[in-house]
Amino acid sequence: MRSLEKQARMEVVKQMTFCFVAKNSIVFEQGTIGSYFYIIKEGKVNLLIDNILKKTLVAGNSFGDLALLHGAVRSGTIKAVEDTFMWCLERKKFKQIVDYMANKNFEENKSFIKSIPMFKNMDTNFITRLSMNIVTETYDPETYIVREGDVSDCIYIIKEGVVACSRKDEVIRELVKGDFFGLTSILMELTRTMNVIAKTTCVCYSISVRTLVDLLGPDYKNVLYLNFFKMAMSKSQYFSKISSDIIEGTFKSFKTYWYGKNSLVFAKGFNTKDKISIVFEGNLVRKNNKDDPVDSSRKIVSERGVILFEEAIFEESRNLISQDLIAYPDCLLLQADSRKFFELLGGSLDDVKEKSNIIGSLTHVPLFKHFSLNKIKSIAEFISIEQFKNTSKIIQEGEDGSKFYIVKSGKVDIFVKYQYIRTLNEFEFFGERSLVIEEKRSATAIANGAVSLYVLNKEHFLKIIDDNLREHIIHRVQLQDNTIELSDLDYIQNLGSGNFGNVYLVNCRKNNSMYALKAISKNQVDQEQLHSNLEMERRILLKIDHPFIMKLVKTLKDTKDIYFLTEYIRGKELWDVIRDIGLLNKYQTQFYGCSLLLAVEYLHSRKFIYRDIKPENIMINEKVFTICNLFLL
Repeated sequence: MRSLEKQARMEVVKQMTFCFVAKNSIVFEQGTIGSYFYIIKEGKVNLLIDNILKKTLVAGNSFGDLALLHGAVRSGTIKAVEDTFMWCLERKKFKQIVDYMANKNFEENKSFIKSIPMFKNMDTNFITRLSMNIVTETYDPETYIVREGDVSDCIYIIKEGVVACSRKDEVIRELVKGDFFGLTSILMELTRTMNVIAKTTCVCYSISVRTLVDLLGPDYKNVLYLNFFKMAMSKSQYFSKISSDIIEGTFKSFKTYWYGKNSLVFAKGFNTKDKISIVFEGNLVRKNNKDDPVDSSRKIVSERGVILFEEAIFEESRNLISQDLIAYPDCLLLQADSRKFFELLGGSLDDVKEKSNIIGSLTHVPLFKHFSLNKIKSIAEFISIEQFKNTSKIIQEGEDGSKFYIVKSGKVDIFVKYQYIRTLNEFEFFGERSLVIEEKRSATAIANGAVSLYVLNKEHFLKIIDDNLREHIIHRVQLQDNTIELSDLDYIQNLGSGNFGNVYLVNCRKNNSMYALKAISKNQVDQEQLHSNLEMERRILLKIDHPFIMKLVKTLKDTKDIYFLTEYIRGKELWDVIRDIGLLNKYQTQFYGCSLLLAVEYLHSRKFIYRDIKPENIMINEKVFTICNLFLL
């Protein structure tokens, strides 16, 4: 019971029942299966093993503990010596309470651990496994949690309460909910350097070194240092604006430095621009010239994760320390030479921030979604930025193409033969057609308001696309052919029928490509007043261009029908695929689920909600996952 948290113990009390056992009555017999635990309130009972008296139990004593954990055989007989009153608890109810509290605590532990900066950047799998392996400990006020000189074997995280960290009766600091202690001793393989005493009733999580090794491997120290480093950088007013992947690449320039009490950390005259220093643990104070080396009134407040002298690092002038700084009581720093750090960073802060923005933007471009981070970084090296004012022509239909464009900010309107086609938004791209198939620009692009564009020259663009990407672009180019007319189409077969018409497979003689053609009766449109629905459907579909969503090429009409000419998906509905495969395994479920999420993510980024997601509306072919039925009708 002592290992249960207070709330769990209260639940146990609620479930206990009061019972009476008359003098000379048997409570249970040796050899029977036990299912109850007992606490004596009044009276006496004898414990008999093989009919030999072993012990007499009185008020406050308990027996039958093993029955709560297992359906264990009773190891002895309990017989009432006098009329006895007892509290009893059934194993089934106890296990229900324990299971409920375990699940509740597990979810609470996960949420709490995620909120702690030290674990902020750890992956979900680590957080889940850690939540299952932490130990919860409760301490009364004025209780020692650790003592100076103890062996360091675990980290503590405060879940509730306040603790005081002291050395030789001098309080160094107080820690509250979310703070941790004991990590430095483990990382530096030191005995405990301070006493930690509960000031109030405290609940702490403890994480053993063995648990860290099991979860993070033998290199767990470096993993923890890296995670702390990333946390500190994410809090920085300067470095937080840079991609975490770029920042992580600078970690190799950092080393750990441990400074004992009153050790000199920075000497008078030190140029703060020379080092990048992050406080992992401890304080720095100004050295006093008197006998007492510490002037407590002039302490430097250095919270965990603070980058020392951060503003001075970016000042042009030299910034020299006017007085020696020493560790008090001790201090652990992560430090790097500034020159080496910025060399790994890739240049000045402004240059790297812009490069980081470009990399972040490129990862959102559907065309580059499958590229590795290293390839994205290499593309970013060739990117330039161009600005356009409202109504400015970016490219002109009929001219030679020499650049590929990605919308950084703003909107770009696309026109073909002076007819409006669609509006491109952030991260959408244009200009690839003439670069890949060596033809004149097929459309005019005009800035809709102020526009900023990422630009790749033709030479660099052709270097980065592989055969698969080239094939994909050519396929998408065919789906942008706005010159197709009904007279260019040959009927092949009927693909299916719906509530509002038939869908046919057709071949275009102009480019020898197959399309799906959906025919909708004009009479039905008139009878059911569907004109506004059709127009809205057309406008939405023309604005959508994603490899996982069926592409609308154009709309057509004749005297009887209205037609939607769309991409033809050769394959099966997901519904049929699942029936063929049977129960999907983990990999298949992840593949189809994540593919669907990519398509929905794109729609949401365009402010569209698709409310008819089901296997019948998703097509699978040998290369591409596609939402095939986005029609509103």
